[in-house]
Amino acid sequence: MGGQEGSAAVGGLAIRENLEPGSRGVILLVPPLGRPRLDARYEAGGRTLVVAEPFGDVPFPMWLKLERRGPAFHAWVSHDGLQWSHFASTSIELQRMLYAGLILASSPRAEEGIAVYSDVYVEELPSGNIDLSSREAGS
Repeated sequence: MGGQEGSAAVGGLAIRENLEPGSRGVILLVPPLGRPRLDARYEAGGRTLVVAEPFGDVPFPMWLKLERRGPAFHAWVSHDGLQWSHFASTSIELQRMLYAGLILASSPRAEEGIAVYSDVYVEELPSGNIDLSSREAGS
C-alpha cells in the first residue's frame, strides 16, 4: 500500500457470500493515498459498483470496520481506533453464513503491493450480525 502516488494497489476488508469469482458481497477499500471507499457486488457475476466515493484522506495508520446488521452493511474508519466515522452504508440480502477477510489487490501494471494489518478480529453480534475490524498498520 506504500502511500505512493500512482500506485494501483489497494487493501481492505471484504465480506463475501462464497469464494467463487464474482461472488456477491461488499468491500471496504483503501487505495495508497488513504481515501477509503465502499464497493458492492449485488448480483453474482455482476459488476462491482462504487457505493461511496472517497470522502477525503485519512492518515496512516488507520482503522477500518465493516459491519453487517441484517441486510445492511456499514463502513467505518478511524485514525486511532477510538473515534469512528461512519461514511457509507448499503443493503444486500446475503445468506447468514459469509466469508470475511483481508484483501490486497493490484493491477497488472503495479509491480507489487504491500498492506500491513494488525489487531484483526471478526465478531458475531446479536442476531448473526458481523463486525469485521482491522487496523491498517503500514503506510
